Amino acid sequence: MRLIFEVSTLERATPATVSRGGVLYLDSADVGWNPYVVSWIERRSVQSEKANLIIFFDKYVPPCLEAMTKRFKTVLPIADICYVQTLCCLLECFLTPENTPLTPQNELCELYFVFCCVWAFGSGLDVGTGIDGRLEFSNWFLSEFKSVKFPISGTQAPATNGADALTVFDYYIDTKRFYPWSRKMQKFQPSLDVSLQNTLVPTKETHRIQYMMDLLISGIPSCWWGRWLRKTSVIAPPDALDQESTYLHRQRALQLLHSSATVQRAMELHLEKAGQKLSVPGEEDHLLHR
Repeated sequence: MRLIFEVSTLERATPATVSRGGVLYLDSADVGWNPYVVSWIERRSVQSEKANLIIFFDKYVPPCLEAMTKRFKTVLPIADICYVQTLCCLLECFLTPENTPLTPQNELCELYFVFCCVWAFGSGLDVGTGIDGRLEFSNWFLSEFKSVKFPISGTQAPATNGADALTVFDYYIDTKRFYPWSRKMQKFQPSLDVSLQNTLVPTKETHRIQYMMDLLISGIPSCWWGRWLRKTSVIAPPDALDQESTYLHRQRALQLLHSSATVQRAMELHLEKAGQKLSVPGEEDHLLHR
């Protein structure tokens, strides 16, 4: 008689048990993030872009990872590889033929890389415990890296006066240069057809979240999280919701008692299972959860 045991974890297994099971253990600290970056860069098609990316990853990523570990506090624990994966996903959205020519200039590539680096490492910082993590990150980033200049005046950098101070998070890229998010804001005109409790007054923060969601929703799976009662619970990308033939939209309220297992089961309720695969029902290609 032969028995096959399938275990959920090997946390309490001895080295002898692991070796007899034919399991090869690789510590994430030993593997590191560099193999992922090398594989991602190899999939890029422009040779000159590859050379620039190798330089920028070596220049920006190690100091940022060290700073995130020793200096800053995030809303949730984030592994080093998650920072790097987010950075690569954002770079895929920006390093396109429309934004960069076939022979991209070093300065232009670095401009997009810095913007993606700021949001990949700084978007998860804690800003609700009396210490503005984004402000501290901005001051550190501006003092650490000086190749790309943000349009922050000398009297405001480094920033010291909290919400009134401009930071690296207050700018976005358009037509190959930085502009403040306030440039996107228009005078608010309330609609008589929308009730007061359903009215959302746009702010710089909502524009930032909307911008990133519209950027990533085009084909990169992403999960948005933050502190309770934050804007992520009421914002949905309008471009995605307008494409009714492509996106299936479902909204679900989360509570403090929800675990990862209950959230997964709730999300899978709207999917069709065919064998071992889950797919979006009907003609839609994507499922958008809020």
